[in-house]
Amino acid sequence: MHGEVRLARLLSCIPHLRPVVVLFAVAATKLTLLDTLNLDIDNDDNLVDVAAITGNLPGIIALFKMGYYAGTNRALMSAATSGHLDIVVYLCVHRKLPCTKAVVNASAHMGHLPIVQWCHEYAAQSWTSDGFVGAASGGHVDVVAYMHHAKPRCGSTSLAIDAAASNGHLHVVQFIHSQRPTHGCSIKALHEAIAHGHNHVVAYLELHRGDLIQAVCCACGIYTALNHPCKAIA
Repeated sequence: MHGEVRLARLLSCIPHLRPVVVLFAVAATKLTLLDTLNLDIDNDDNLVDVAAITGNLPGIIALFKMGYYAGTNRALMSAATSGHLDIVVYLCVHRKLPCTKAVVNASAHMGHLPIVQWCHEYAAQSWTSDGFVGAASGGHVDVVAYMHHAKPRCGSTSLAIDAAASNGHLHVVQFIHSQRPTHGCSIKALHEAIAHGHNHVVAYLELHRGDLIQAVCCACGIYTALNHPCKAIA
């Protein structure tokens, strides 16, 4: 109680702190401060988004009950990126926001497997190649594995291995190689791994260079593995 009284006095002396107090009230689910201090939030943008970023589902529900909706559309993407499954479910199920491919891709990029699973299994939404590559780039092998087993043909194998190798994620390179042995990566994977000092990745790529790294065959013009049996020179 004393804190709120002092806060009211502080705001009377320094009124430009009002937006900071509003953000705190929303992020910390202390929305009673808004009434106690007679703070008007109508001119504050995207408070629902602020609550989503901080994982504050009670705050979002309270804002909706107050008739405040600014930032709702952005909130879904923020929740997906930040890994807050409960907020994603609430916004999609109760607020009827569309669970888009962009939402799935964003959660995949950040490695939030539960959100990817829910979107695919309950919201009937899939992902694009960008989501698969993004998960590989971030080293999220659990997400990569789920995506591969759910949709084996979705996602560029070459771009995914290139991205994983560039960032030093050997476990991702090995998984994709084992699951998609007839596919491969470009020479960029090796060059980027060398450039970034990922010697363990370099060693693996060199060991499997013939069947993993692909390029355009000078004889037949086909983009394929370096050790492919070329009929043009057979």
